[in-house]
Amino acid sequence: MVNFLLKAFQEILYLGAISSIMIVLILLIKKVFGKVLSPRWHYYIWILLLVRLMIPYTPESSLSALNLVNLASEQFGLTVNISDTHEPDATKNPNVTSPNLNGVSAGNENVGSQNSGNENLVNADANNPTTTDLTATSSQGGHSEQISYMMILAFIWVSGMFLLILYTTFINVAFALEVRRNYKLLNSPRMNNILEECKQITGIRRRIYLYTTKRTRTPSLYATLHTKILLSEAYMEQLSDQEIKYIFLHELSHYKRKDIAVNWVLTLIQIVYFFHPLVWYAFHKIHEDCEISCDAKALRYLQKEEYLNYGSTVIKLIKLFSESNFIPATAGLWKHKSNFKRRIIMISKFHNNKWPSTLVTIILILIVGLVGLTGCKNSSKETGNTQGDTDNNAIVTVTPEITGTPEITTAPEVTEIPSDSEATDYMNLTQLTKLLGLSKEVLISQLGKAYTTVDEGGLEFAKEGIRVWFNDKGKVSQIFTDQTDIDFNGASIGESKEDFTKAFGDPLRDGNGVAIYQVDKNDISVNYDADIDMKITSVVAVYVLSKEAAEAQLEAKEDFYGDWIIDQVVAYGSAGTYSKEDAEALIGESMSFSDKSATSFGDQASNLKDIVKNPDYESTIVTANDFLSDNRMTFEKLGITADSATEVTVSDAKGIGCIFLVKDDNTLIVMGGGTYFELVRK
Repeated sequence: MVNFLLKAFQEILYLGAISSIMIVLILLIKKVFGKVLSPRWHYYIWILLLVRLMIPYTPESSLSALNLVNLASEQFGLTVNISDTHEPDATKNPNVTSPNLNGVSAGNENVGSQNSGNENLVNADANNPTTTDLTATSSQGGHSEQISYMMILAFIWVSGMFLLILYTTFINVAFALEVRRNYKLLNSPRMNNILEECKQITGIRRRIYLYTTKRTRTPSLYATLHTKILLSEAYMEQLSDQEIKYIFLHELSHYKRKDIAVNWVLTLIQIVYFFHPLVWYAFHKIHEDCEISCDAKALRYLQKEEYLNYGSTVIKLIKLFSESNFIPATAGLWKHKSNFKRRIIMISKFHNNKWPSTLVTIILILIVGLVGLTGCKNSSKETGNTQGDTDNNAIVTVTPEITGTPEITTAPEVTEIPSDSEATDYMNLTQLTKLLGLSKEVLISQLGKAYTTVDEGGLEFAKEGIRVWFNDKGKVSQIFTDQTDIDFNGASIGESKEDFTKAFGDPLRDGNGVAIYQVDKNDISVNYDADIDMKITSVVAVYVLSKEAAEAQLEAKEDFYGDWIIDQVVAYGSAGTYSKEDAEALIGESMSFSDKSATSFGDQASNLKDIVKNPDYESTIVTANDFLSDNRMTFEKLGITADSATEVTVSDAKGIGCIFLVKDDNTLIVMGGGTYFELVRK
C-alpha cells in the first residue's frame, strides 16, 4: 500500500510538471490566435489539458515539446528522464542503473571497478521495488532518506485531498439543504410560458423546474435528481419578458452542453492537483471561457438585432447580483465578474465563424495536441542495442560520463533588424494620425485598394481594422477603430478609460460614455461603457480626430440644453422642505441649461434665482433599484417606465446647481427639498 501511494504521488508530480507545458502552450495559442478561435473553441481547447492531466500514457513523437527539455539537458550534460518510461524499474532491466552522481569515471581504466560498484548497487536495489530514478545517491543511507522524504510529501498530498473532498462534500450538502429550506416551486404562468418557449428554441424536451427564493442569488442551473433553474424572487419581477428569455436561454445552453458534469470533473481533478498553482489558474480561465462560450451559444438562438439587448441584460444582472460562490452542481449566468469586460466585447462583436476560421482552429488544435500530448523520442534504446552487440557484459548507464566542463555552442546572433512594415502588421496611433488630412486618392494608394464603402461616404479598410470619413474638402477628418491590438501610448481598446487618462492626461471633455483627449496637434474620442458608479469603464472604440472635427464635438450641445417650464409636481418624498402650497406655486417657473449657464434648483424656491456660470454636467446611468435605495422613491411614482434613466448633476466650482432625471427628449424630473417636479420643454 505504501509503495502504491509513493508511485501514485510520483506519477501525479510527473503529470503536473509536463502539464505546465500544455497550460503555457494553450495560453499562448489563445493570446496569439484569440481572434481566430471562436468562443466555443476558446473553451474546448482546454480538453487537451484535461487529457494531459488524466492520462499518463504519452506516445513518442519528434514534435513533442519535451524534446526541447531533453535537448537542453544534453547540451548542459544533465540527466533528465522525461520519456513515457519516466520511472525505470531496476528489477526489470538489471543493465540499466540509477544515476551515480557521487563519482564520475576519469578514464577507461576505471570502467571495471565502476561497473562492479554499479552491479552491487543494482543487486542491492533489486529486492527493493520502491527504487526509482528520484534516488540521487549510491549509498544505501541516502536512498533511505530520499524515500522517507518522498513518503512524507505523499502523505501530505493524500491528507490535502482528503480535506478538500470533505470541504467539497460539505458545501454541496449545505447548498442542497439551503435549496430545500429556502426555495419553493414557482407556479407562475408568465415564467413557465417563457421557459417552455426557450425549451422549444433549444430543442430540450426534458422537464425542468423553476424554483425561487427571497434571498439574493444569481440565476443558476442546479442538477440533483431533477434539473432546476434557481431564481431570486425579489429581482425577477423587475425584469422584462425578453430579459427573462435571455436568462433562460443561457441556463438551457449550460444544460445542453453538460456543463455541470464538466464542473464535477474539473473539481475532482483540481482536488488531485491542489498543490499546482498553474492548474488553479488554468481552471479559473476554463470557468471564464465556459461562461463566454455559453453566451455565444445563447446568441446563436437569437436574431442579430437582439445581441445588444442580450449584452444589456448581462450588465443589468451583474449590477443586481453579487458574485455567488462556486458550487460544482450549479452553472450560472453571472458567476464570474472578473471577465465582465471580455464578455461584453465578445457579445458586441459576435458573429458565426466561417469555414476558413474553423479550418485554422482545427489545425491549431492538432498542433497543440501533437506538441503537448506526446513524449520525447527515446534514443537510449538504439544506444543500448549497439553497446550490447559490442560487449554483452557492458552496463548501459543513463547518465553520460562527464570528464570536463561541457562545451556549449550557441546559435549565431541575428543582427538584421526588420523594417517598420515588417515589424508590425497592424496600425498604431502614430500611423493613424499621419492619415488625417490625406485625400481619398492618396489614402487608397497608401493603404491599398482593398476597401469597402460605409455610410456617410466613409471607407472601411478591413485589413488595417479602421474606418475613415472625410470633411467637405475631401480630406480625412475622422478615423474609427475597435481593434484591441492598437497601441495608444500604452493604452488599448478593451482596457479602462483610466488607462487612457494615464496615457494622455485629463480629458478635454468627459460625459455620456465619451471622453475626448488631446494628442499633439489632434485629438482622440474614446467611447466607453461604464457602470452606475463609474467604477468599471471599458473602452469599446476610439475615434482619431482632426482638430476641426474635435472642436465640432466639443461644441456639440447636450440633448437637455434649452429652456424648460415647471409643469407639475409629480411626487413628494417622505420628508421635504416644500409644503404643497409652496411646491405648486413654482408651477410655470422657467429653467434653462446651456454650456454657458444653468438654472439652480434646491431646497428653497429662492434657489431658482441662482445662476450657475460655466456649469459642469455629469451624467450617469441609474437603475430603478439603486434610485429607490438612494432616494426612497420609485420610478413608477415619477412616471418613468424604463428600468434605468440618465441622472444629470449640474454644478460649478462652488457646488451650486441641481440634479434632474432625463425622462425623455421633452421631459425632465428635477429634484429638490424631497419634492419631484416635472419640466417640459418650452
